Amino acid sequence: MLPNNEIRARVAQNFSWLPGGPIQQYFRARVQHDFLQSRFDQSGEVMLFVSGMLSRSSNAAIQSRIRRLAAELAEQHHQDLALPLTERFGTALILAMRPWTPESFKRLQRK
Repeated sequence: MLPNNEIRARVAQNFSWLPGGPIQQYFRARVQHDFLQSRFDQSGEVMLFVSGMLSRSSNAAIQSRIRRLAAELAEQHHQDLALPLTERFGTALILAMRPWTPESFKRLQRK
């Protein structure tokens, strides 16, 4: 606890979840659904879905860019800490990428 009842987060902005760990389990059980309930059509909101067929090297390149974007968000957060709280608002970013085929498409694939 800091002066004026302010708090300091003791977790880095760019922490990594332990696969299957308690934070990831909590996120999946409680936060994920709540976060995705938005229609993402208001000011300050965006949701994009893009899919494609990528090579392993292209997949790795995109993952690298996603990590840089996450680092940029953390950097902006630290810069904005100098602003009064009234000029800031909670912001979350979730990007996910994985090799994936929708279940409904799997039965249509050639063997």
